[in-house]
Amino acid sequence: MSLKILESVDSSVVRDLRAEILSKRNRGNVLFEIKQITSNVLLDEAENLTGILDLFVRQIGYVGIGDRWQKITQTAANKIIVFVLTKDLAYSSKIMQVEEAEKISHQIFDLFQHTCNFFY
Repeated sequence: MSLKILESVDSSVVRDLRAEILSKRNRGNVLFEIKQITSNVLLDEAENLTGILDLFVRQIGYVGIGDRWQKITQTAANKIIVFVLTKDLAYSSKIMQVEEAEKISHQIFDLFQHTCNFFY
C-alpha cells in the first residue's frame, strides 16, 4: 500500500477556525488537525481505510485502533463534534454554547467538498 499523509493543511480558513475553537474552549486540551492524504489504494476497501485512520492518529501522537474503527453518518459525526466542543470531557462542565459549537461544526464540514466518510 502506497500511502502518505502530508503536513497539516495550513490555510487561513483552517487557522481562523482553529483560533476560534481555541478562543472559545478556554479549558482542557484541544487537538484540531487537518492533513492532506495521498494514496494509490482503493479507499473503499475496509482494511485500507483503517490503515489510513491508524496512520493519521499515529502521526499526531496517538495509537491506532485497527478494525475497531466504526463508520458513522455525518449526522452522528456532527453530534460528536458538538458534544466535544461544548463539554469538558473529564469533568462534564459546560465550556461552549451549543449554538456556537453547531456553527463551528458546520464550518468544519464546509472544509470538505467531496463525499466524506466519518469514523469514531
